[in-house]
Amino acid sequence: MRNDIIQACFNIGGALAISTSIRKLYREKVVRGVHWPMIIFFISWSCYNIYFYGNLNQSHSFYAGFTILTAEVTYLYLLIYYTYVEKKSDSYSSYLEEYEKTKNIAADKFP
Repeated sequence: MRNDIIQACFNIGGALAISTSIRKLYREKVVRGVHWPMIIFFISWSCYNIYFYGNLNQSHSFYAGFTILTAEVTYLYLLIYYTYVEKKSDSYSSYLEEYEKTKNIAADKFP
C-alpha cells in the first residue's frame, strides 16, 4: 500500500511537471524544439502503466496514471494543433495578431 501511494505521487508529480509545458505552449502558441517520438513513447508507457497497476491491484497508482496520461495527451494535442495552425496560416504572425485582436475585443465586451 505504501509503495502504491509513493508511485501515485510520482505519477501526479509528473503530470504537474508536464502541465508547466502545457501552460507555456498555450501561452506562446509556438512549437519549437520538441522531439515527437519521446512524447509518443511516454504516452504508450502511461497506457501500459495503467494496465500494469490495475493488474497489481494498486488502485492509487492506477488512478494517478490517468492524470499523467491526460497531461501527456493534452500536450500532444496542443503540439499538433499549433503545428497545424502555423503551417496552415500564410503568416503565423498574422494569426497571432488576429488572436490578440479577438482577445482584446472580448476583454472590452466583458470587463
